[in-house]
Amino acid sequence: MSLHRLVYLSRAVQPLPINTLNSLSLRARKRNEDHGITSLLLYDGRYFLHYAEGPAASLTWLLQNVRQDPRHEDLCLLSHHPCQTRTFPSWALNIVNLTHGGGLVQLNAQNTHHSHPDYSIRDLLNAPLPGDMRLLVASFAASSQMTGDSSSLLNHN
Repeated sequence: MSLHRLVYLSRAVQPLPINTLNSLSLRARKRNEDHGITSLLLYDGRYFLHYAEGPAASLTWLLQNVRQDPRHEDLCLLSHHPCQTRTFPSWALNIVNLTHGGGLVQLNAQNTHHSHPDYSIRDLLNAPLPGDMRLLVASFAASSQMTGDSSSLLNHN
């Protein structure tokens, strides 16, 4: 089994409340576990940035599901290629919500959320992210925090 990395940006059709993110988290985490996928999903109230790793066939399956999901539109594939190791080997899915009161809300496996007003995007960037992903996460968070909109990351030439 060769390991691949997939990164996409998509726009939410409408804002998702925290309870919807929680239920999405539980379902997606189970599906990811079943397909050998580990991932990080950033959500800023309007855009999703999803970083996933797993077998190529599983990531193709994931991408097809996202393209068919009515909650997403304007999907932009940023990266899909082989990688050597997993960045977050223990995360079937970790969602970081950048919309909760200006702080971050990290959803956990027990379908609850914890507000972390002192938790900054810097903490996430201190994780062992590949250099290009580190830049993308920083850009996503900066765009979201400065403008409330990460659309500047989409290239609509």
